[in-house]
Amino acid sequence: MKKKGNIIISILFIILISFIGLNLLTHSIIHNKIIGARTKKILVIDNIYQNLIQYLHNFREKIFQENLQNFQNPEIDYFNNANFPDSKYNNILIKNSFNYISIPKEYYEKIRVTNNLVASSGKNNYCLSSNTIIKLLSGEIPLILMPFFINKEVDIPKDVFMQKNNIISKNGENLIVNNIETEFNVSGFLLDSMKISGDVLSWRNIREKFGFEVSDEPIKDGIYILLEDDIVESIFIQGDVERVIFSIQDNIQIIRIIKGGNSYEMRYIPNDTYFTCWDNTIDNQSVFKEKIITNGNILSVEQEDKTAFVEDSNIKLFSSGTIKIRTSLETKNFDSKKIKLTNLTLISGFNALFNPANSKSNIIVDAQDETKIQASIIVSGKFTNRNQDLKLSGSLFAKDLENKGCIEIEQSNSKFDSGNYFRTKDFKYLKEFLIDSIEEIYYE
Repeated sequence: MKKKGNIIISILFIILISFIGLNLLTHSIIHNKIIGARTKKILVIDNIYQNLIQYLHNFREKIFQENLQNFQNPEIDYFNNANFPDSKYNNILIKNSFNYISIPKEYYEKIRVTNNLVASSGKNNYCLSSNTIIKLLSGEIPLILMPFFINKEVDIPKDVFMQKNNIISKNGENLIVNNIETEFNVSGFLLDSMKISGDVLSWRNIREKFGFEVSDEPIKDGIYILLEDDIVESIFIQGDVERVIFSIQDNIQIIRIIKGGNSYEMRYIPNDTYFTCWDNTIDNQSVFKEKIITNGNILSVEQEDKTAFVEDSNIKLFSSGTIKIRTSLETKNFDSKKIKLTNLTLISGFNALFNPANSKSNIIVDAQDETKIQASIIVSGKFTNRNQDLKLSGSLFAKDLENKGCIEIEQSNSKFDSGNYFRTKDFKYLKEFLIDSIEEIYYE
């Protein structure tokens, strides 16, 4: 009986081991099949992904090279399935689906075109979906909304011009080199800044505004404050200025003007009833509109210490001649990754009343070491950079360019709404192309 029992136990043990072995073998086969299926899927998805990325790159290049001026409404006339039909790209099927929304502004429209692309191999249900965003501006576009705009005709492709002149777009926005029609209304800006009614700027109405004897003669060299109803509308400077120095103290903006060897300082809180300056007859509860108009050259614009502007400032500095920037110009707590507006708008423009014969409007950066300028720059003449490493957070418009170093552009809009004076004529501008998402989807 013992022998029989041992035999039975041995047989059961062998059966158990065999059953476990078969289960392990079956599990290994199933596991290998799962691994194989997963590997195959990864290879298929990776192939679709690589081709989708290549298609998106080519799609971006194509739309940036397209002349959108040929289309009345590019969001409809260009971005459609007639121009971008379903197509095979390296045996990967790409389908485009366009939609848009338009936001009307005073002079132009902001248009957001979205394209939902679906990429599939056609042999299985593996698919990838990508959502792209194309930002357009159409109409009379304020110049400060374009990060870099050289308003001249060049005989080389734009990309070659950018490489030759060492211009870099930090965020990949569209940079413009083109001789398109623009409106550069210096007279309108000056008339509004000095609260002069009418359409013609003359020495007679300037003298009348400041309370001088009315004549056609220019006013004497000096610094004049335009005050109306406890509002300091603007500071008017007749003649060249040696230095304009920006600094801050807590939330107080400080501007010091050096002219004729004398120092003139003003302190104020932006948008608040606090203003002090060299003229003690002005109530210190006045509000300053932050406009400085110079009929002459500004030989040095600079910041004192590490910061030039408080966060709420909105300074407009105009020169009828040349402006030279000697240092960095930075805003307190400036973070370009957040929605941030520049606190300084530099304008150099020609006006028949101010500019003598053969005079030119220029802005020159002549600073040492790495220079950071957080400003919107508008110049009707040449912009010259003599700095080896210039980082511009803001925008630049000029009629000509001379760059002896490298300029890195990061677009930020201005707090100053310059669209009333400085803008394009009817123009279509492709501002930005973004890939919002790429994800796997199930597609029948």
